[in-house]
Amino acid sequence: MRKIKVITDFPSAVSSPDYLKPLGAKQDNHSNKNYLKEIDGLTKNRPYAYMDLGCAGGKAVIDIYNKGNIACGLEGSDLNKMISNSSNGVADSWMSYLDICLFKADITKPFTVVDENGGLQLFDIITAWDVLEHPVPNDIPCVIDNIIKHLQYDGVFVALVNTVRGSHHQCVKPKDWWLSVFKEKGLMDVGFDMDTSPRHLTNPIQENDFGFMFKFE
Repeated sequence: MRKIKVITDFPSAVSSPDYLKPLGAKQDNHSNKNYLKEIDGLTKNRPYAYMDLGCAGGKAVIDIYNKGNIACGLEGSDLNKMISNSSNGVADSWMSYLDICLFKADITKPFTVVDENGGLQLFDIITAWDVLEHPVPNDIPCVIDNIIKHLQYDGVFVALVNTVRGSHHQCVKPKDWWLSVFKEKGLMDVGFDMDTSPRHLTNPIQENDFGFMFKFE
């Protein structure tokens, strides 16, 4: 199976509340057959490369990797805090798959995923489930730059954004704001039509959520 590596000077998001006090990162470890089938369908059941931003326990990433695809889950929370007080198999996931398909990286800082030959690894599908609302607004452009850098030209970026204010949600913005910042970077929303998510067997858009599916204009 092809190997990848993440190159970054910032393996941890040290200024983030999620680093200081991991919440979802130590307990969210979701995957399901419906989601995996839908992801397969996005690339017409061909082998693909998949990256998940803010992957927490990374179970869906692991499942996609074990199906023979290139898979990369990125998480910037404090790993020691995550695994020392984890639930739902988060510790097992990271201890088994660290630097195989789960990697430490602050997605608000530049990073590079390289393939086994040292070349830039591009991804057919990049996802961010309940993640974009976590960085401060000024960090969002760098997050998008990282997405653009690693997205295949005909690839897709899928995101679900939560609008509930809280200590860990530092970028609670309306949908039009998100559409604008992505459009400025050359990505257009083609309509969120996912029927599932890693944690939802059916419609992932719950109360206080909205979704995006972006492609290059």
